[in-house]
Amino acid sequence: MKKPHQGGDKHAPRPHHSARASHENKTQTKNHARPQKIIEGTLVVLGRGGGIVKCEEYKDGIRVFENDMNMALHGDEVKVVVTGSKATRPSITTGAPTKETIGRITEIVMRAKTQFTGVLAQLGNSYILKASDPKMYANISIQKDMALDARPGDRVYVEMTEWKNQNVAPIGRVVRLLGKPGEHETEMQAIALERGFTEAFPDEVLVEAKAIDARGITLDDLRDRRDFRKIVTFTIDPYDAKDFDDAISVEKLANGDVEIGIHIADVSHYVQPKTELDREAIERGTSVYLVDRTIPMLPRVLSDDLCSLLPDVDRLTMSAVVTFGPDGEEKGAWFGPTVIHSAQRFTYESAQEVLDGAPHKFREEVMIAAGIARKLGKGRIDEGALILEQEEIKVIIDETGKPIKIVKKIRTESHTLIEELMLLANRRIAEFLERGGKSKKAGGKPNPNGECEYSVIYRTHDQPTTEKAEDLAFFMRSIGHPIPLRKDGSLDPRAISDVIHAFEAGDLKQTALTFVIRSMAKAVYTTKNIGHYGLQFKHYTHFTSPIRRYPDLVIHRLLRYALAGKPAPANARKTYERVARLCSMAEVRAADAERESVKFKLTEYMATKVGETITGMITGIAEWGIYVRDKETTAEGLISLRTLANEPFSLNPRLATLTGQISQKKYRIGDTIQVKIVRADPERRQIDYEVVQG
Repeated sequence: MKKPHQGGDKHAPRPHHSARASHENKTQTKNHARPQKIIEGTLVVLGRGGGIVKCEEYKDGIRVFENDMNMALHGDEVKVVVTGSKATRPSITTGAPTKETIGRITEIVMRAKTQFTGVLAQLGNSYILKASDPKMYANISIQKDMALDARPGDRVYVEMTEWKNQNVAPIGRVVRLLGKPGEHETEMQAIALERGFTEAFPDEVLVEAKAIDARGITLDDLRDRRDFRKIVTFTIDPYDAKDFDDAISVEKLANGDVEIGIHIADVSHYVQPKTELDREAIERGTSVYLVDRTIPMLPRVLSDDLCSLLPDVDRLTMSAVVTFGPDGEEKGAWFGPTVIHSAQRFTYESAQEVLDGAPHKFREEVMIAAGIARKLGKGRIDEGALILEQEEIKVIIDETGKPIKIVKKIRTESHTLIEELMLLANRRIAEFLERGGKSKKAGGKPNPNGECEYSVIYRTHDQPTTEKAEDLAFFMRSIGHPIPLRKDGSLDPRAISDVIHAFEAGDLKQTALTFVIRSMAKAVYTTKNIGHYGLQFKHYTHFTSPIRRYPDLVIHRLLRYALAGKPAPANARKTYERVARLCSMAEVRAADAERESVKFKLTEYMATKVGETITGMITGIAEWGIYVRDKETTAEGLISLRTLANEPFSLNPRLATLTGQISQKKYRIGDTIQVKIVRADPERRQIDYEVVQG
């Protein structure tokens, strides 16, 4: 494993989740009279103990109980044998009991993670680390001579170096002292490192990036590129964006048609396979956006400059150029390498001003693009796509990292303009790759199951599991907005959209949206196409953000092969499913880091409001209490059951209600409630509320 620069500790290992290091103790399967089928998959550790091994052979995975984990940790690639099954609750659709497959982990093929953050504690003559990661169920033992200068109470970054016996704690060493818990920089570093991300790049990666930047754009780079530099081109991004992946061009043709160019930074021109840059990019998998910083996938000389589609400079791009008729119907598309010169950097706010009527030299082009985007959006809704928009917030911090304001993000037409055009490009590129670079007119047809000579890393989204579908249908029926189940127990996305659309804006709609989103499967990257349930696309990929997403970079490379009329080399195709799996995991970790940084700052902000009364909405019901989200800041906290009236309560998890057995006072998800902030602990990310009686 390469040794990256670690900001003062050159011997500290980089955070890693793709686990170039493998498990040191590969326990082999015991001999049996009849050979048992060994299945490979990825372990997901459950909060209630044990875990589930996700694999292709079993749709719902293989349940593994605590005693059969064999020291496997969350995200590890493991081998498992099936040992039996057990019946679970009956299906409300068919009445038949469902079965849970049970297994035992026999080998750890590859560790997902060996490095953890946490607060050091004294244990006899040594130290112990209880990891901040709730999925890490074992404490790590650390000898004092392996603790650097850390002391009990310090937040540290620890590498687990050995674990040979599941009945004995794993052994580790401190590789970095992060600082005192609760301090801004300490917590931000811990959030990133815990999930495998670091701001520092290895020296050899920086050397390659600087050499590419110094070379810049040459005449050779422009050869065989379609030139859009004289066509009106612009970007629309957040006001604080640092990198610009995509730009839009608009050109009216003599026959009345319009060409919309969707131009994407040509990162594949600069980042070549088997280079140090490429190895680092796949190791990271994605950029990460915390409250106070961006941790980029590529060094900043590329992500913020040479690859970024900045205004008033030439930039190399890969483009999808789609032709529309005068009435907005799609007539055809062209794909290939291009060069652009962005003439305007819009923010979402400034673009919306133009859409609302403000004068601008490119107003006609913006309005044309918006009109096409509206038609595309209506077409998606007509096809049954799910439109699930929840409230989002942005934490405003001062120069010291202190949160000073919480603002709600407002979605406008300028957002949907860009989103619809990006969705279109992603969809058409997926179809083009499946046709092997042939146009529809030339007889190219996408393969319905994605099995074709020309590889694609798809962005897929499975439908909800039967259990999740039944739970959602049950809840929606309980609040008077039933969603019918199909005969096979699945949910029609069009029916979900119709029900959500029927709600008036307000708390109940947000509650329903929360339940719908919780019922959904996670979108993933894979080489096996099952379509995208939420978008209702049969063919979909990610093409539009190669600066910050590695799968998009791979798609650009595959597009070059397709344009040349040849498939990717066989040895490269073998790696694509692994790349897809690793990038799916990186995406989950990045999203978790982003949420955690927001949660930290929200809790810190609420700590300044202790004693105040706020209006909240009940978002969760559990045996131990009620979860409430503040309507203004979205900060979620807990009302402990012991602080409620002095009576026992009955929990109905499927109705999401908590009912007083004496008073019959009922609390239900979606209810508005007045609460007082009684405690906020930023270090633990915990907020405690109490009901304001009366």
